[in-house]
Amino acid sequence: MQESLMMECIQRIQCAEAVVELEVNCDLVCKRRVAKRYRVKEIDERLRRERTKSEAKIISEARRRGVPTPIIFDISDYEIVMERVEGVLAREVFEREGEADEGS
Repeated sequence: MQESLMMECIQRIQCAEAVVELEVNCDLVCKRRVAKRYRVKEIDERLRRERTKSEAKIISEARRRGVPTPIIFDISDYEIVMERVEGVLAREVFEREGEADEGS
């Protein structure tokens, strides 16, 4: 991804395994898996590479089967650049459902 776009990041979200960056002036999301210092370097690199590739394959397969998913524009060893999809975050849906279950 172009460095100039990376500098214009409007929001950076740190997750357990990745940093998700929402870009300015375009509908792109960049998800980059970050290195874990506690892992052996070779194992960490392999895990991040495999998980990135698997995630992209799952998203693509779901899309082929009719599930509305973001379009993937680019994949590198540890990074996926995809379409930004507006809507409710899955995390928010799960949290609401969990709260509803607790109230039952």
